[in-house]
Amino acid sequence: MKELIDKIQQSPLFHSISKQQCQQYFDIFPPNIHFYEKDEVIVRRSEHFHKIGLILKGKATVHQDSAYGTSNVITWLSELDTFAEVLMFIPTESYPTSITATTSTQVLYIEPTQITHVMDSIQDIQHALLINLTKLIAQKAFLLHSKVEILTIKGIKAKICYYLLQQSEKNKTSILEIPLNRDQMASYLHVSRPSLSRELRVLQDENVIKFKGNRFEITDQIRCEKIASEE
Repeated sequence: MKELIDKIQQSPLFHSISKQQCQQYFDIFPPNIHFYEKDEVIVRRSEHFHKIGLILKGKATVHQDSAYGTSNVITWLSELDTFAEVLMFIPTESYPTSITATTSTQVLYIEPTQITHVMDSIQDIQHALLINLTKLIAQKAFLLHSKVEILTIKGIKAKICYYLLQQSEKNKTSILEIPLNRDQMASYLHVSRPSLSRELRVLQDENVIKFKGNRFEITDQIRCEKIASEE
C-alpha cells in the first residue's frame, strides 16, 4: 500500500491529498488494480465504461478505429495519466475511442460513486478529488483543441513543426524525447509514414530540426514557427 500511495501522490488526480488521507480513502475503498499485457485492449470503442482509470505503470495509446480497418492515434497515455474522467458525469454514453496498452501496463480504477457519493468521514478527500478532476477535464479539452488544430493544417511540414512546438512548449525545452514511434506519429498527424519520413529529412536538411529515433531538437525556433503558421 505504501508504494501505491507514494505513486499516486505524484499524480494530478491526487494532488494536495496527503499520505494519511490516501490511506484513509483506501481503507474505505480498497484499490482496484488491473494488469494488461502489451497490445492488450484496455477499453474498446462503444464499450459501456464508466470508471476513472489512472495509469500506475506502462503506456497506452488512445486510437479511433474505422469500419475499414484503419486506426488513427488520438493521443497517448503515460504513467500517472488518467482517462474516462468525462464519462463519469454522462453515464448514458459509451466510450468514444479505444485504448490499447503499448507496454505492460498497470491501471488503478476508481468508481464514480467513490467520489460523488459524499461520505462524512472522507468528504474533504472527495472534494479535493472533484477539484482535481475538474482541472484534468479542462486540460483534456485544451488538448482536444490542439488535436483539431493539427487536423486543420494541410502541409505535412507544418503539421510536424506544430506538433514539435507543442511538445517543446509543454516540456519547456527544445530537445525532446517524443512518446511516439514513426507509425504512431504518422497516424497522430494524419499523414502517411513515407511522407512523414520524407518531410522530416527535408526539415533536417534545412537545419530546422535534428532528430535521431524519437529524440528531436528544434534548431531554428523562428523558422519552425514560421513553417507551422504559414503552410
